[in-house]
Amino acid sequence: MWLRTILWLAPPFLQSWVAILMLRRRMQKYFRFFFWYSLFAIVAELVKFLLFEPGKNTWPYFWAAWGSEAIYAILGFLAIYEVFRHVFENFHHLRWFKFLLPITVALMLAIAILIPLVHRAVDTEPPRQPEDLEVIHSPPLHALPKMRTGPPRGPFRVVRAPATPRTTCRIHSSTSHWG
Repeated sequence: MWLRTILWLAPPFLQSWVAILMLRRRMQKYFRFFFWYSLFAIVAELVKFLLFEPGKNTWPYFWAAWGSEAIYAILGFLAIYEVFRHVFENFHHLRWFKFLLPITVALMLAIAILIPLVHRAVDTEPPRQPEDLEVIHSPPLHALPKMRTGPPRGPFRVVRAPATPRTTCRIHSSTSHWG
């Protein structure tokens, strides 16, 4: 519990340190979106920390987490654009260069949209009845024979029988890729 709390609160603490350094050096004027990204990261993580209770507050936490991710994405792209503009300011004379980042962003979004459309989800078919049910019975420890030298055969035997509440089952299906 304490480790989870420390690991959850460490990033907002470090992000607040970055925001304080930006304020001291007056860098928030040059990197406005990154500064707002940092402030939002602090607030969002603290709100999610306060809303997280295992088994409780699932919907408020759900909406806070996914809503903050949407805002993170927007602020993240704006911060990247801002840094990109400052780092590559010497390339402003190249006409095509100002379109490089927007085209890259559009390409990344197109790929992110096309991948789920092309590749279907794994478990989209309804579950089927197993074709073959293999039941493994384990005898009680006092009924086990003494182990002999040689390769271990194990205390289990495979039988074809109906499953009981204390039986371990393995399901083999020709439709399953996981065997």
